[in-house]
Amino acid sequence: MTDKLSIAASAAAVVVTGMNVTKGLYNIANICDGAGSEVRAYATETASFSTALSLIRDKMLRPTEITIEEMALVMDLTNICNQILTPLSHIQESLESVLVRHQDNPEELQQICSRISWYFEKNSKLLFYREAMKGQQQNLDALLAAMTYESAKDL
Repeated sequence: MTDKLSIAASAAAVVVTGMNVTKGLYNIANICDGAGSEVRAYATETASFSTALSLIRDKMLRPTEITIEEMALVMDLTNICNQILTPLSHIQESLESVLVRHQDNPEELQQICSRISWYFEKNSKLLFYREAMKGQQQNLDALLAAMTYESAKDL
């Protein structure tokens, strides 16, 4: 079993990935303007997801005791979060580079934005990641509530 600093560092790396994905998705949504509402929804969910993991990481670093079970759970959730965010990161980076290449041609840019909107709304791969993120969000929220309760109980 790794120590809580290693787990916290892993969680921090995933949080950074999540925040980078969030920023990139908001950039895509802003470039695509009207077609970006679905992309903006993913960005908001990714930000919330990353914030919850960040709060858990912060609670892990507090001076109070953390059980082996809690550490194992945080590590498992961190790994799952990474498995969700890594493909989203690749998708977001690819889409941003396509938009940058076509930003000087408004007609092409509008067509690409329409395709991106459809992609985020209908693509089964992205919908799978969105559902996985929602499920993990519930797990993160539950763990955060338990850790908060535990620290309040100690007071």
